[in-house]
Amino acid sequence: MATVENRQKLKKIRDAQMKPFFMTKTANKGILKIKEYLDQNSEMITLPYIDHWWGRFWSIAVVCDPIQRLLSDFKHVTRDWSGATRHGYNAVNSKFLGPESVLYPFKNHSFDSMVENFLPLVEMTVKQRPDEFKNFKNVMEMFRSGKYSVLERDYIGSIDHPVIFKNPGIVIDGGRMKTQPWTVFQELEKKIGLKPYFTKKHFGKRDDGFWCVKPNGTESNELECMPSNKGGKRFDDENRYTISVDTRKRLLKFYQSSLNDLAENFGIIFDTIPLDEFFQKKN
Repeated sequence: MATVENRQKLKKIRDAQMKPFFMTKTANKGILKIKEYLDQNSEMITLPYIDHWWGRFWSIAVVCDPIQRLLSDFKHVTRDWSGATRHGYNAVNSKFLGPESVLYPFKNHSFDSMVENFLPLVEMTVKQRPDEFKNFKNVMEMFRSGKYSVLERDYIGSIDHPVIFKNPGIVIDGGRMKTQPWTVFQELEKKIGLKPYFTKKHFGKRDDGFWCVKPNGTESNELECMPSNKGGKRFDDENRYTISVDTRKRLLKFYQSSLNDLAENFGIIFDTIPLDEFFQKKN
């Protein structure tokens, strides 16, 4: 059904002599693999409307407060899957996520105790604690995902690693997507050179206050939303997910260099992080 609908949309765009845009959600490594494949199989993109796609390609990264991202990941992997899946507690996912997770052993941890237990391991090098890095690889990656070092490497570049995209990479503050999504899309339209379209009227709030898009126009009451577990508070033990002042300070120190890079290179400063209190303010 989706294929039929997409073909109909493309036909409508071509009949109106409008320029089509294709969007995909994948990491930069995945994008480079696609490029490598298409370079080796150039006959795949001989159609006029997608030929020379790499020169018109935009890479967009959505970032958020790394502490809140870590907390969100912790909530996700400690969810009780017995109540979240229709297959019950013995669902396959329960062996990887939830209270009995083999990849994220957080059963007896609050967020504070998880940080206290695992952050010291993350701060060590592989040579210092090789077994821990092997046994807790997924936990290490969970902490490091908020470093955003790949953005500086791929978007800013260096002598050893030149930028990988012909167009400048665009970095978006994901926090603003929660509060004023229309302003984010308006900025994207301007940067990419699209005809202005999005306004506040194209969005509406669902019952829990989460912003959703109106797919059928500004006058429609129909909303198309992310899954209900996105943006909501569906956790019984909220005390488990509180962040103490000491834990926040430790994480701010851990993410300090990344936060400074985001501010300096991309102008991203998260409202929930008191930079003035912990970092040297640059004029």
